[in-house]
Amino acid sequence: MLTQRALPVRPDRTNSLLALYHDGLARHWPASRRLAGHALWAAGRGGWSPAEQLYLGEQVRAHGLSMRDRKGLHRLLNGGAFPLRVNPLKNKQLFAERGHGLPLPDAWDGRTDLRHWLEGQQDIIAKPSFRSKGQGVERFTREGALWRSGEKRQTAVPLAVRLSALARRGGVIQTRLPTHGALADLSPGALPTLRVVTCVDGAGVARVCATALRLSAGGPRPVDNFNAGNLVLAVDASGRCGPAWRSGGNAAPPSRHSR
Repeated sequence: MLTQRALPVRPDRTNSLLALYHDGLARHWPASRRLAGHALWAAGRGGWSPAEQLYLGEQVRAHGLSMRDRKGLHRLLNGGAFPLRVNPLKNKQLFAERGHGLPLPDAWDGRTDLRHWLEGQQDIIAKPSFRSKGQGVERFTREGALWRSGEKRQTAVPLAVRLSALARRGGVIQTRLPTHGALADLSPGALPTLRVVTCVDGAGVARVCATALRLSAGGPRPVDNFNAGNLVLAVDASGRCGPAWRSGGNAAPPSRHSR
């Protein structure tokens, strides 16, 4: 599958990881693809985004990869993730169908009448497929005969039409799960999640590389994603949490719930 990424004419040699990645692309791509990569770079489609330059310190940017470069590297190293329609980590309907032995919230199955399913719901989440960072996720809560999302209210009929269209594009509509009482004060806006990052070593064994607790910073956000302006706490092997970091680089005040 074609993987075209932005490629600078003069790679940054101060960042050895970034230089290795760009040198590899230049070495294996034919001249036509190198030229296309240079054009993308000139158009501002590569490197650190304005938000990353604002929020990430110079030390991070001197040794790490931008989100754009990480996606390009991931595309090369993890060919099994593409096309997205067969990737259960991107295709939310496929993940729900397989289950993988995990407990899942009640969801509309796409076959029954959606308005009938909505009659038994009070609080739901709608998620589009093939997207990340909480993009496009919406929460709808029942208020009498109306459904509310943010400041907008509508009846069940137009909501069902809208959600049916989302489902046809691969999205899922689920009952919203409540936050546990022990974390409700820390994450009032959305359900918090524990992110576990794993990698497969040379022996083929999956190992935990990092863990983090993500918390909503409040307000109308229906997601806990760091990119949406929320909080993240590093969690060590003993289950102890470090300082909370908010999108923007500021540490949150210490909390009695931090351990």
